[in-house]
Amino acid sequence: MKLSQIAEQIEELGLNCHWCETPIVADSVKSYDHPNGVDIDDFDTKQWVYFTCTEKTCGYDWSLVKLQMQAEREGKRKEA
Repeated sequence: MKLSQIAEQIEELGLNCHWCETPIVADSVKSYDHPNGVDIDDFDTKQWVYFTCTEKTCGYDWSLVKLQMQAEREGKRKEA
């Protein structure tokens, strides 16, 4: 799966930042090499995927894992 596909799936869940309630958007996705990350197309190593809150006064980094847990709690779980 491509990073952009994961980002779109997370955005479609309609999740908000826990701290400031700003919606999590696909454009805020980032990743870096990490042994406990996920396999992403077009990357040679596993990637730690995260989304940065776009509210300027917040800017919290939400890992894919945390967003998946939030979605599960809210009954919105979707495999990314």
